[in-house]
Amino acid sequence: MNQAFQNLPIKRKLMTVMMLTSSVALLLSCVGFVGYQLLNFIQNEKQNLATMGDVIAANSTAALSFRDQSSAEETLRGLKAEPRILKACLYAKDGTVFATYTRDKNDQSCPPSVPRGGSATFDYNHLTLSRSVLLDGRNIGTLSLQADLAPEVLAYLRRAGSILLFVMAASLLAALLVSRRLQHFISDPLRGLVASTQELAGGNLSVRVAAASTDEFGELAHAFNEMAGSLQYSHAEILNYQQTLEQRVKDRTLELEKEIAERKQAERALRDSEARYRVLFDNAAEGVWLMTDTFLDCNKNACELFACNREDVIGHSPIEFSPLTQPDGKDSAQAARERIASALGGHPQLFYWQSKRKDGTLVDAEISLADVTIGGQHVILAISRDITERRRTEAQMEDLHRQLLEISREAGMAEVATNVLHNVGNVLNSVNVSTALVSEKIRESRVSSLAKVVALMRARQNDLAAFLTEDPKGVQLCDYLDNLAQYLGKEQTEILKELESLNANIGHIKEIVTMQQSYARAAGIVETLPIVDLAEDALRINSGALARHEVQVVREYIATPSAPVDKHKALQILVNLVRNAKYALDEGGRKDKRLTIRVATDGEGSVTISVIDNGVGIPPENLTRIFSYGFTTRKNGHGFGLHSGALAAKEMGGSLSVHSDGPGQGAAFTLSLPLHQEHKKV
Repeated sequence: MNQAFQNLPIKRKLMTVMMLTSSVALLLSCVGFVGYQLLNFIQNEKQNLATMGDVIAANSTAALSFRDQSSAEETLRGLKAEPRILKACLYAKDGTVFATYTRDKNDQSCPPSVPRGGSATFDYNHLTLSRSVLLDGRNIGTLSLQADLAPEVLAYLRRAGSILLFVMAASLLAALLVSRRLQHFISDPLRGLVASTQELAGGNLSVRVAAASTDEFGELAHAFNEMAGSLQYSHAEILNYQQTLEQRVKDRTLELEKEIAERKQAERALRDSEARYRVLFDNAAEGVWLMTDTFLDCNKNACELFACNREDVIGHSPIEFSPLTQPDGKDSAQAARERIASALGGHPQLFYWQSKRKDGTLVDAEISLADVTIGGQHVILAISRDITERRRTEAQMEDLHRQLLEISREAGMAEVATNVLHNVGNVLNSVNVSTALVSEKIRESRVSSLAKVVALMRARQNDLAAFLTEDPKGVQLCDYLDNLAQYLGKEQTEILKELESLNANIGHIKEIVTMQQSYARAAGIVETLPIVDLAEDALRINSGALARHEVQVVREYIATPSAPVDKHKALQILVNLVRNAKYALDEGGRKDKRLTIRVATDGEGSVTISVIDNGVGIPPENLTRIFSYGFTTRKNGHGFGLHSGALAAKEMGGSLSVHSDGPGQGAAFTLSLPLHQEHKKV
């Protein structure tokens, strides 16, 4: 909107400003007048209500004096003639409500506290007035009246709004007519000034503006005339300057001769600088080479690195220089040509090269190539360093790394075996409980009572019929045998149930041991396996500890792909992650311990297994070093479980990563494995 106003012609701008100013001033005046009249209206209503209250209070004096409630209510009912009165309450001297009148029969309530006599309040279109009831100058009660002023106020506001709209419309029309008549006093001088400015820009330096007034426009016209005069004077000065330019050229020629002498002196200083550069170049601690398609220069250390002479290098092609070729000669010339071309293309190169000296010895070198400009010519600057000793140290570190992996693998196998033993121990506890229950039920069995019954019947076998029908013991024998049979049947069912539980626990032990043996035998073998089965095996190995610590396990198998993995390494990583999650849940102290294991694909040719807990969480400062060797936060931790897991994941072509929002926010460890890779022993 500001941009649109700025683009208006000055005439319309002036009219708009005058109209807006008049509108705002008129609106504020009208609003103030309406507010003032509204306050007067409310004040008048207060006075009218006070007069009415005095009359009602005077008429209620006798009723209050003689405690005549019906007379007081009859007096208050006289207010029906006043439609504005919503409620009237008459209080006795002790503050109790003596008589009431309400226009709304549903609203019979009066304020619980006695209003102060003579007070008046206006709230939400309601005017409330309290008057004291006096008898011989003594206060014998209080009258409270409440009037509804909303209809009168709304009617007044409608009338005021109509008048306001009419006045504003008439005033704006008058302001429009006045602004149209007066704006030309400002716009005409400005348009004249613009026309003169355009004529001045066209080259007429003698143009002048007539000042018709002494206001700002007059000052502007005076300033324009001074500027035009100054430009005219400057133009004359330029013509005069052209006449003196030849003399200044001669003077400048003398200055150039002086500058030439100074340049020769600078060239001598440059030669001195080049001599200092030569000293630094020749004595640099590393081998330095300058080349294009041929060697331009090299320093002493470069020659010593490859056991050659400077004369053997300068002028020769880098591709044909034998010390810079690989000993076996495979693609060495092509590789050197590609690196030099890339460096000349503005892409610095850093690579390692094994070279053969003239004396036949081998040297490992690190070579960097960069494009530099010397004397306006693009030159390759090559820096060579002898890294033979560093290579030897790296080989030793690689041997130590392999040893560490082997130790980590053995430690992982021990940890898996420990988890297996924990699970077997938990199942053995159930086996012992089942065995004890079966033994106890057999000892307490009532089978021996059956032998007593048989002995009793054998003793009376000659008169068995009379015994069963006449003898009191014989008569009860059938019922006894029936109860015994029911008891023995129930006992048999319970024993069979415990034996089934015992058999299931023994089968569970066998399953755990068989699974551990299968993983132990599969160490180092890459097989294509369902990833979900690996996740389930990791949970099964840790199932005893998870159940003992009351951890809720949530399975989110978004995808169930198969992938080529070394299942021993993968299981070692997953078992360690589940066990760490269990420890984190214990340290978190939450009652709702939850461990989520999620299998999914990332859409980039990999499958991910995530172990997520809502435990103690990981501080941000620990996220960057949690996979470092020896780092641990557990009191009895050894600090290489996650480190070895990360190395094992890398060996399988994958990665192990972690995410946590901070302490108390849980953590998520994700093992990522490629879905396709060459099957081989690692």
